[in-house]
Parts: sequence; C-alpha cells; structure tokens
Amino acid sequence: MRTLSPDAVDVAVRDNHTIAVSFSNGERRLFDLTPLLERKCYACLNDPVFLSGVSVQNGCVTWPDDIDIDPEWLYEDSVPAASYTWADIARAYFKHHRVFSYRLKAVSDMSDDEVVQKCHWWQEEHHMVDDYWAFVKEHFPELA
Repeated sequence: MRTLSPDAVDVAVRDNHTIAVSFSNGERRLFDLTPLLERKCYACLNDPVFLSGVSVQNGCVTWPDDIDIDPEWLYEDSVPAASYTWADIARAYFKHHRVFSYRLKAVSDMSDDEVVQKCHWWQEEHHMVDDYWAFVKEHFPELA
C-alpha cells in the first residue's frame, strides 16, 4: 500500500525563490522554485509581489490565478530545513571570516556556549552585528 505524502499546513517565502513549507506530519522543508520558473504556467512566480501572495489551501501551496503545487510534489522534491544550533551558526560565521582563534583560544576548542558568546563579542568589537544577521539570513534562511 502506498503512503500518501503529508499535506502542507503553512508556507513562507524565503530568499532565492525558495519557500519554507510546514507539513501535517510536523516536518518543515525547503522547496526551490527555480526549476519551475522556466515553465510558462509558473513564470509569474518571478514577480516578488505575486510570489508573496502564497498561501495554503486544502493542503496545497497556492497563489492567485489558480497556481498551485501538489503537496506530494512539494514533499518529495524538498529538503528538510536543517536544525542548527546557535553554536553551529557561530562556528560557520567565524569560518566564513577566517577567524580560527579568538583571544588566544582556538574556535574548535570552545564549548557551544563559549563559541556563541565569543562570536557575539567579536561582532560587537568589529561592528559586524548587521553583517552577522545578513550571514544568518543568507546561509540559514529557515532561521531568518
């Protein structure tokens, strides 16, 4: 017997033509719309205003003008939205800026709590708070 894919229950637009979809089984997944944009029926999704009109109706992700994506297709062609800790993000941010040690301690030797604290201090010292949140938005869109 074939198992049906869960229905979509919530959707949010992310950067780069990606939508974050929450499903009835509790999973949150990311679906890249880019491959669809070449199809005539989905070309209107290139318009950010139109794209932002997304909603969920009867388990399907929909837009005005009867444009929708079947929940089975959404589920099968999406990827799980990763569950990252703030420590994972802090380490990635340090690596992005080639910061391998801070105040004489290697980033790789820091505990999770310590690396988050040091990352915060580093941002403050270098006036990089806005840069940090731009990094989070770009690299961890499901958290932005």
